[in-house]
Amino acid sequence: MADLCPAIDNEYPVEDGFKGSIIMAEFDSLDAAQVWAYRQVQKG
Repeated sequence: MADLCPAIDNEYPVEDGFKGSIIMAEFDSLDAAQVWAYRQVQKG
């Protein structure tokens, strides 16, 4: 699942915009998650 990351935490965050994305993912292990994250950073 992925979604926008609000710039502030309040009832109407759209007014202040967004600062990125949030990804919620499930991995088989911490090592698998770290490999995935490293590869995402390398992609830029």
